[in-house]
Amino acid sequence: MDLLLLEGPADPYYRHRRDNCLIAVLDCVRGDKYCFCEGMGARLPWKGSCDLWIVPQRSYFAIAPTSDKGRSVLERLSLERTDPPRLAHGISRNEPLERLVDILKDSYEAVQWKGLSSRCLLCGGCTAVCPTCICFDILDEISSNPFEGDRIRVWDSCIFRSFTVVAGGHVMRKEPVDRFKHRFYHKLVFIKERYGVYGCTGCGRCAQQCPSHIDPLEVVREVVCA
Repeated sequence: MDLLLLEGPADPYYRHRRDNCLIAVLDCVRGDKYCFCEGMGARLPWKGSCDLWIVPQRSYFAIAPTSDKGRSVLERLSLERTDPPRLAHGISRNEPLERLVDILKDSYEAVQWKGLSSRCLLCGGCTAVCPTCICFDILDEISSNPFEGDRIRVWDSCIFRSFTVVAGGHVMRKEPVDRFKHRFYHKLVFIKERYGVYGCTGCGRCAQQCPSHIDPLEVVREVVCA
């Protein structure tokens, strides 16, 4: 999120909240059938993504600082020093996604996209629960006084047709298959090429939320392995 929202021009509202919060990551001891974080390289906290890393052990919690802010918090606490915590392994599907994504780059016109997108209801549930989705719209709320009003940002989704409408009424991604594909390419290809990390953490929330049971891992596998 820092890469997306703080690379100039920086989002001042995000910056304000980011500067005034402490982020603690509670490590997983087991995953579920939706998770594929290990395949995304997101099993461990990415550098700069949190301040404290909390790892459950059998009878205690091991806490490691990952930022200056986290270290300052731990310095105020009287905690016992321990050996490095033991991490749980094999908690998620560990598909070799890097190899698949390399093939995905050249699969934009694959015929499989049409069939896969036909299952999508375009409800936006996947983007609503995604921890890295940041799409928003700007709305002007006018009051009874013509000289007053509010300009606000509201959550939006690239999967919605209305989100792709630009000035003059032109629709950038008119067909559902185009919006369906864009989400996958944005998360797995475009963000990776620009920032060096995937825009997907492999948490599997989108698959869990989807009423059509669309699993991103299965979608990528079907497109590139067909």
